[in-house]
Amino acid sequence: MRTEANLRRLAEIGVDAYRPRMSARAAPSRAHAVPPAAAPAPSVPVASGLVVLLAPAGRGTGEKLLADVRRALAVAGVEAVRASVIEDVGHAVALVAFGAAQARSAGAAVPADRQRAMEWIVAEDVADLRGNGTAKRVLWSELKRAVRKLRARS
Repeated sequence: MRTEANLRRLAEIGVDAYRPRMSARAAPSRAHAVPPAAAPAPSVPVASGLVVLLAPAGRGTGEKLLADVRRALAVAGVEAVRASVIEDVGHAVALVAFGAAQARSAGAAVPADRQRAMEWIVAEDVADLRGNGTAKRVLWSELKRAVRKLRARS
């Protein structure tokens, strides 16, 4: 059984948690979804700074996946913005580059001292992540690791 706090977190990231149906004899007359709680979620320590999601712009670039990544980072208390071309990362504390080409262009544009100060995540290209469970698992694991490091800094 999920706790209320877990159900609130799931509702914040857009996941509907359903209760399993019971046998016809003992079941209530309806199966229902757990509504999102109206109470605010418990306070989560917010990691300071900004995460830049570096992905190519254009059609077929996995907008849903990028929105899911932004929403997951928001639930973790981290602000994320999407960029298609890296010009100035400013005060970003982490960079998620989707694809080797994006990572190379970021590496060429960011000064070496800034590179050492940032958390880097190089994921598969967004188009390659579609339908590749292993690559998605690696991405989510790396995002969790980066969030833990950001929380430890603040």
